[in-house]
Amino acid sequence: MLGGARALENAGYTADQGMGIGIDGSRACDAFGSGKPSAFRGTMWLNSENHGALAVKILLASIKDGTKLPVQSFTDPEYITAENFASDYKAKLCH
Repeated sequence: MLGGARALENAGYTADQGMGIGIDGSRACDAFGSGKPSAFRGTMWLNSENHGALAVKILLASIKDGTKLPVQSFTDPEYITAENFASDYKAKLCH
């Protein structure tokens, strides 16, 4: 999605003339790190820390009380935007 937003910008469109939401958060640093307006509005980050915490919780329940391990488990994605990037995600994602 970031490539699509950049293509619009390079074609002369302003940031408010496009809108895109990415998935996985991997491009958040590129999209929001400059602080410039962009057609890239946000990204859904699948935080591996949340996945790991859920896995530990499930495994401990199985060990402690015999809870059957689920076939699937899910965590909610975190929505990263230009507004919350600097305060909540920049330090976590940009190295």
